[in-house]
Amino acid sequence: MRKNISGFSLLEVLIAVVVVSLGMLGVGAALVTVHRTTASSYLQQQSAQLASDIIERMRQNVSGAQLGDYDIAYTGGAVTAPAVMCDPTGAACTAAQQAAYDLWQWLNGMNTLLPGASANVAVALTGTGSYEATVTVSYNDAPAATALKSAATRNTVQLETLL
Repeated sequence: MRKNISGFSLLEVLIAVVVVSLGMLGVGAALVTVHRTTASSYLQQQSAQLASDIIERMRQNVSGAQLGDYDIAYTGGAVTAPAVMCDPTGAACTAAQQAAYDLWQWLNGMNTLLPGASANVAVALTGTGSYEATVTVSYNDAPAATALKSAATRNTVQLETLL
């Protein structure tokens, strides 16, 4: 007579290990995609924050903005320090000097936070007699391109406001 033998055979254990391994590979792939998407979202948030930052700087220096001191078409590269550092503890500055200092700080921040950054700032007189500021920030979104398995993308954030 044969006794009932309980337990798992070696074949059953191997099949279970293969199934669990395939599941773990799927979870790992999902985590990598989530990480890349999060990195892309972070870059988009930083570009929007930078665009908002320069608009707030222009609102603090409206006369400089209205005179076109903030107008710039930046395509990347090193940023030259202004002749006068207009920080709160420094000397009093003209509107143009404050604008040069603001742009220097802003562009350095952009170069630090965004890969392949470029920007365009333009202030124009509208038909109603008010001034409209348009800020465009572009950057290379390599994390999104990698996550989507596509060619490198260039994202752009544009903000417009009245000063």
